[in-house]
Amino acid sequence: MPVVLFTIEKLVGVITIRTVQERDFSENEIRFLETIAGEIAIAIENARLYEQTDAQLRQKVAELTTLQGVSAHIASTLNLSEVLALVAHQAAHLVHSDAASIYELSPEANTLDQVVQYHLKDPRHDIYEGKLGPRVSLDVQRSKVAQTMLRGIPTPLPPDADIELGLPMAREGYKSMFCVPLVAPRGIMGGICLYDNRERVFSDDQVHLLDAFAHEAAIALENSRLYEATLRGLQIKSAMLQEMNHRVRNNMQTVAGLLSMQLRRLPRDSEAAFAMRESIGRIGSMAAVHDLMVGRDVVFTTLYDLARQVAEAAVSTLRTPEFKLSLVIEQEGADAIRIGSHEATLLALLLNELISNAILHGFEGLESGELQVRAWTTEDTDGAGGKGIEVQSLARFRHTVHIEVIDDGVGLPADFDPQRSANLGLNIVRTMVASDLRGTFELHNREDGRGTVAHIAFRPARSEPPAP
Repeated sequence: MPVVLFTIEKLVGVITIRTVQERDFSENEIRFLETIAGEIAIAIENARLYEQTDAQLRQKVAELTTLQGVSAHIASTLNLSEVLALVAHQAAHLVHSDAASIYELSPEANTLDQVVQYHLKDPRHDIYEGKLGPRVSLDVQRSKVAQTMLRGIPTPLPPDADIELGLPMAREGYKSMFCVPLVAPRGIMGGICLYDNRERVFSDDQVHLLDAFAHEAAIALENSRLYEATLRGLQIKSAMLQEMNHRVRNNMQTVAGLLSMQLRRLPRDSEAAFAMRESIGRIGSMAAVHDLMVGRDVVFTTLYDLARQVAEAAVSTLRTPEFKLSLVIEQEGADAIRIGSHEATLLALLLNELISNAILHGFEGLESGELQVRAWTTEDTDGAGGKGIEVQSLARFRHTVHIEVIDDGVGLPADFDPQRSANLGLNIVRTMVASDLRGTFELHNREDGRGTVAHIAFRPARSEPPAP
């Protein structure tokens, strides 16, 4: 009994029935077998369709999983050479081609440049090393590959396309070639050409898969090129900044040198000599800020590094050879406070004024002394209305920076009035703290009566929290 699928008149199989004894089958038995055969034909065809659909579904899931994996792979690095090699390798691997080449369109030069080629069958191949080979630049107007890419549609081409323009891959003897444009958000960047040693036609699903991969690859390539351009820009700006710092520092050193030459012609204890030393110290503090901000982080520096450089520069400029001065910069606390470039310049001038004032006036008549600089932070809370947990949820925490310059010198006289008795340096400090830092400044004798304490408190303008 033939098993026929009558909907498409297709023979699916045969039912054979044997009996031990010779007999004839009745018409009813034959019709019954025909009915059974029809049901079996439908069941077999449904099973075949299900198996075929299931296999296609598994293949589609595998392809999408591969696409997701290779897309994540090429997006995992910003190194341009690695991205190019990865794109070429993964494109060939995705559709099991034998080789792949990546071409870049250069609108400015009106050329198509081969940037990397990859042979998947090469046993020495490395996933991160595409081969560049000889430099090839094809005229866009004459290149068939370039014209195909400019259309923005995946298209097969003869494997010897552009052989007359000197394209190396056209001479490798491949049987088929397929070009997929690299379309980025800002336009067509170039394309991927896939080569096979056999004649091959890609299915619609494979073309869609390659097209989706090419979009991901184009974005990765564009990001890599933007990253490299940013790095080059940063290197240029860094070199310019170094040169500017070098010139500024040289100018400051020249001014300080001229003042030092003038200082040697003045009596040591004269008012002019004191003023000259203070000016040299101010210039030194500004030079210290330039060294810190350019040599390390352009945006932030630590208060400890700033205080150490300013204090050492001021002491070396103002201390006389016969006076023994011990300088202590407490690292704990100050090393955890980061300040911005604007506040660093202000604090350098303020510290220089306070240290200069201590050296020039605080140790008057003494043969030795100790100068201490320390800093710490306290947390403040700006709260909104409410009680309990509402205060915590609405509160905004900021920190206040405290800086103290302490000496064990003669201290302030009993009739000292900050408004009338302060010299130029202290007036500068009081004005800068109030107007520029929007903080407070206090000057008073130590509790033990041995020396003076100068205290500055302010909130940083940019809320950069203390380092942990």
